[in-house]
Amino acid sequence: MHLRYDPEADAAYVYLRDAAHVDRTEALPKDRLIDYMLDEPIGIELLNVSAGVAMDGLPRADEVSHLLQEVLGMRIVAVPPAAGLPQELLGYAANGDGGWSATVSEPVPESQTRP
Repeated sequence: MHLRYDPEADAAYVYLRDAAHVDRTEALPKDRLIDYMLDEPIGIELLNVSAGVAMDGLPRADEVSHLLQEVLGMRIVAVPPAAGLPQELLGYAANGDGGWSATVSEPVPESQTRP
């Protein structure tokens, strides 16, 4: 698994495994796309990375979180359920049913962004 980050696009691509081609792409909420080959996830595209990355629903989320920490210097925080907690403090933490995702990557400070 490896990651490529484009600071101009503020996008990251996580390569879960080598693949010859993409059969389909599934769009998830919160600016995330998962590429599949033969129904096996092969890559994850993360958009607007500097605003934070929601980890809920991502394949191999623990490994992806670790990779974001190692490569981009993002700090991973657990988000407890809390009513009235402002979403802007947590990046993309809120999920569609009014709850909060279990793990969120905090926004990347511009000074810590490393391609």
